Parts: sequence; C-alpha cells; structure tokens
Amino acid sequence: MKDVLKSLKRLFVVEEEVAQRPAPLIGKPRGEVEPAPERPVPASGPPSKFLDILLEAFQKNNQEGFDYLEFRKSLQSLQDMSMDEPTRYQSAFAVAKTLGVSKKQIADSANHYLNVLEHETVKFQEAVGKQTASQVEAKTQGIAASSKELEEKNKQIQILQDQIVQLQAKIGQIQMQKEQAAQTIQGTQADFAAAKHLLLHQIQADLEKINTYLQ
Repeated sequence: MKDVLKSLKRLFVVEEEVAQRPAPLIGKPRGEVEPAPERPVPASGPPSKFLDILLEAFQKNNQEGFDYLEFRKSLQSLQDMSMDEPTRYQSAFAVAKTLGVSKKQIADSANHYLNVLEHETVKFQEAVGKQTASQVEAKTQGIAASSKELEEKNKQIQILQDQIVQLQAKIGQIQMQKEQAAQTIQGTQADFAAAKHLLLHQIQADLEKINTYLQ
C-alpha cells in the first residue's frame, strides 16, 4: 500500500528525488464511491499527511482500466520529452484511444476523483466537528463551571482560601488546554485545505486542458 501511495503522490506532487518510476495502479470495478475507513483527524502537520489520506481514498476508488490516474501517469511519462503541453496531452490521449478510451471517459473519471475528494471533505468536516465538541466546547464548559465554583468559594471564610487558589490554577490550565486545542484544530483544517487545494487545482487544470486540447 505504501508503494502505491508513493506512486500516486508522484502523479500530483513534484519531489526532489524519485527513487523509481511509479508502480502500475490496480484498477477496481466501476461503481459508487467506496468510503474510506473511519479515522481520527491527524494532528497538525505537513499537507503530505493529508495527501496520504486523500490518495488512499483515490486508490480505494480507482476505476477499472485506463482512467484519469492512468492518463495522468501517461502525461508524467512524457514530461521530460521535448514537446509542448498540447502535444503532451494529445500524445497521452493517443495512448488512451488505443485502449478504446474516449475523451469523455477520461473527463468523467477526473470528475469521479473530484467526487471522491468532496466525499472525504465531508468526512473530515464531521471529524473536526466532533473534535471541536469534545475538546474546545467541553473545556469552555469546564471553565464556566470552575469559575462559578470559584465565585462561591470567594464568599466563604478564610480557611477556604487554599481551595480558591487551587481553582484559579485549574482555570488557567483549562484555558491553556482550550487554546492549544483550538490552535491544533485550526492547523489541521489549514493543512487539509492545502492538500485539497493542491489536488483540486491540478485536477481542474487537467480537465480544462483535456477540454481544450482533446477532440
């Protein structure tokens, strides 16, 4: 699976060093988008973590035969040849036509992967919502409850002063945890958006060029 993901990543991300050419993708029967397994939202990190998740979803929903991913692989194999972009797209399409694949099928396949991206986006937003409810909102309620208790303790006699000091420290700790949780989730959302934008931009650009260059 790791080798397949590396091959997929090379189709969308230019790496400084490529140890070997991408391994061929194993197609799956055409049909509805297969949901990827439930997983927690990763901690904040580079977009490549989300690329692995999104590309794994691509692999799980890889269509049978020569689809958009194979078309993009053909484009990549022509990258180092001295030809302009329209010629490169037309040459890759020539390979597809020998396999009985039409321009519409390639475009439909690209849209299929856009649907996979959107499906994963919905799942991601649901996971973010659950984490927000369980971490940020819960800690906000904890601060409110502790503040109320602190107010009550302040009305008590001097012997309760130690308890008041402890609660002040507790509020500070919860506040810090709340801010850290909020920052982590914001970073996670930004990383996901970066990974999605990278893939979305490239696929949309390919679609535009497919419709421009291919007849």
